[in-house]
Amino acid sequence: MPKNIIRGFLSILSGSIGVTAVSIVLTPILVRVLGVSGYGSYAAVLSIIAILSILFNAGIFDATRKFISEDSNNRGWASNVFAYYLRLSTVVVALGVISLLLITFLGLPEELFGEGFTGYFYLILLVLVFKQMYQVFRSGLMGLGFEHYTESLHFARQVLFGLLAIPLAVWIGVDGALLAYAIAYGAAGVVLVVILNKYINLKYICDLSKEKLPTNKLLGYNLMSMILILFIYSLYHIDIILIQYFLDNESTGYYRAALTVAEFMWFVPLALQTVLLHSTSELWSKNKMDEITNLTSNAVQFALFLTIIMGVGVIVLARPFINIYFGPEFATAIVPLYILIPGTIGFAIARPILAVSQSSGQLRLLILVTGIASVINILLNIALVPRYNIIGAAVATSIGYASMLLGHYIIALKMGYQPFYSIRILRLLASGILTAPILFAIEFLIESNVLSLVIIPFIGIIIYLFLCLNINAINQSDIDLVLTQLPDHICQKIKIIMKKLVLVNKYEKLQ
Repeated sequence: MPKNIIRGFLSILSGSIGVTAVSIVLTPILVRVLGVSGYGSYAAVLSIIAILSILFNAGIFDATRKFISEDSNNRGWASNVFAYYLRLSTVVVALGVISLLLITFLGLPEELFGEGFTGYFYLILLVLVFKQMYQVFRSGLMGLGFEHYTESLHFARQVLFGLLAIPLAVWIGVDGALLAYAIAYGAAGVVLVVILNKYINLKYICDLSKEKLPTNKLLGYNLMSMILILFIYSLYHIDIILIQYFLDNESTGYYRAALTVAEFMWFVPLALQTVLLHSTSELWSKNKMDEITNLTSNAVQFALFLTIIMGVGVIVLARPFINIYFGPEFATAIVPLYILIPGTIGFAIARPILAVSQSSGQLRLLILVTGIASVINILLNIALVPRYNIIGAAVATSIGYASMLLGHYIIALKMGYQPFYSIRILRLLASGILTAPILFAIEFLIESNVLSLVIIPFIGIIIYLFLCLNINAINQSDIDLVLTQLPDHICQKIKIIMKKLVLVNKYEKLQ
């Protein structure tokens, strides 16, 4: 895997870890401040924002990164591409604001989602405008390969949100948390403008005479990308919206808690997905299929390796974690969480494959496959939620998630690369399956929930790594790929630990 891609991935991963860490601290506080019903309303509003932000963004975030990265050394090209998409973004946002104001004025939010949602929609509008500014300027820097800037700000934005959300939520409830979102996005967006101005000539925004771009190609890609992303986002937001519509705030809150825990498993695959989209675009343009296969299989191997142990950890620690993190009243979320895990793992593995395929620019097949998964998810949720409540939503969503892996694997083969090339899938699964009963036994013996959460993750990682190394689920090249990116003193310590974990001296290079 090229070092620039690994550096970009590590920057995005570190930002994701930081954001996740802040969310882990913030979520249980918000749950207790807002209560089960308020948290349910808040979760529904965030899902509405996620769906609407796709329409506001119109595929511009992905398209800007892709096309700038194709010739990122040419500042004239980068400036022209960014200027084109910023102008397009301004037009789309203006149309979106007018449409959303009309919908809110007519009172449709309260008719669909319940009392109080009209007021929420005015704040949703504010969040969407600032989020759009933030995303467009972030995409420009990422396309140029400056992930270290964007991900530092991604983390800083989340910290600012956390600092504002709690006092504002205590003061004015859900409205306060939404206002904190808007302020955090706006502040981070302003900083991004200042940084990007050093690398891109923002004067191009108003100078149409300099524009020499294949605009039909650019516009076509970002419109197709918007449809693709809309289908993807529907997979993990439509269930929340339908639960709010069919059931009530409390059910939405319980189900959102289950999803929150399940989605912790995505932060590594999401980082891979983000960096691979703009990092593999040049490989597609030069038709380097062998490199694409090797790069994708390495990314999938890494995602699978980490997601399996995270899935095992979530299964074993679901009960103590939810009791402490959300409170005993959220015990209803445990069963839906178990049901969500298989599909969540499947979707995690599909993410890097999806990003590599998307960077090829061949979006029609991706839209077809993702659309089928989205329709399956929506129809199953409509059929199962009224009858089986949040259990039905979990079944429907898990099936929808899992269908993404099958569909995108088939598409990858059709495009000419093999995402599972040289991956020891069965051995990785065996390592996870063998780890689970050991951890269950340990968790059963530990009476303290807090102690379980402290001890079991550490023991689980050691056992899982021990099994992976000794049944050849991971090999020397997998180890070297990660170790070469670490400082020498840390690298040597890890080599010593891994050497001790291997029963048979197969890894001479670790000595």
